[in-house]
Amino acid sequence: MGNFCPGRLQTCSRNDRAQLKTISQNYIFIGTIRKPFGSSGFLRLQISDELTEIIQTIKHMYVSDMGHYLPYFIEETYINGEILVKFDECESPENCKALVNKDVYISDDQIDMKKYLKKVTKVAIKGFRVISEGVLLGVIDELEEFPSQIMARVNGENRTDFMFPLVESYILNVDFKGKAIQVCLPEGLIDM
Repeated sequence: MGNFCPGRLQTCSRNDRAQLKTISQNYIFIGTIRKPFGSSGFLRLQISDELTEIIQTIKHMYVSDMGHYLPYFIEETYINGEILVKFDECESPENCKALVNKDVYISDDQIDMKKYLKKVTKVAIKGFRVISEGVLLGVIDELEEFPSQIMARVNGENRTDFMFPLVESYILNVDFKGKAIQVCLPEGLIDM
């Protein structure tokens, strides 16, 4: 049982689960577990609509418990007006009670960040520091959605607030652990 098995928890050893937990240190908040649904161990997830596609592509997610990120393997997912997920360890509502109202995360290596950046950013990057060429420009305090893009409103460091579009060509790196975004913005954009 030394191999990582992404689909089924009961076929993995505790060492495999511990190894998975340490693969990535960058966790992305995606939502909260709500009450159980039915009698077979499904849980309702409260997740932004933008992230439902991501939920369908991942094999596990992390549940935050007392400062630790514990991996839970997904057995089934249903999305039909609400998001229902069944973890391998949850066979009934009783043995899933401890997960109710816990926050859930994915690791940044589970998804293609470039592909899902727009969807993830709406949920995850509020409060991130914006850095350009090693200089702190400010902190993202609001995200505004326009028909063609999402704009980040930044509470500027030593200057007035400014906005910039969250487009792939301006974002060099997103550090979810350090809550920072490295950008390369066109000259004059901040002064507009």
